[in-house]
Amino acid sequence: MASVNKKFAVEKGLEVGDDALVVDAETKKTGIGKTDAKYGLDVATTANFDGIVAAGQVGIGSTQPSENLDVEGGARFGGAIKDNSGGGGTDGQVIISTGSGSGVSWSTTAEIFTNASDGTNSLQYKKSN
Repeated sequence: MASVNKKFAVEKGLEVGDDALVVDAETKKTGIGKTDAKYGLDVATTANFDGIVAAGQVGIGSTQPSENLDVEGGARFGGAIKDNSGGGGTDGQVIISTGSGSGVSWSTTAEIFTNASDGTNSLQYKKSN
């Protein structure tokens, strides 16, 4: 491919195809696969950012996610946390792991037992029955 060693400038915007690439210089928004970008970069299809596929693994605070959702740092949930079956649990329940790769489920705190006398320094576990 031939190269040009000069700056290429477009004053008002750029459109490639019907909606392949739309750059709006006034709003400073770019749409890939869409004509009405809502963000600085708005992508309608799967995107790959230096090895991070946005439609696959997503990292929040992590540039190389190792899981489908990889969160580094604190998290705040404004809605329900769902278990394997899609249930949000009820008041007084805790979410526990159901094993490697099989997800989580809700359990009542009455099913959680401790083998130490004070609540601060105790080991908690769920009995099999």
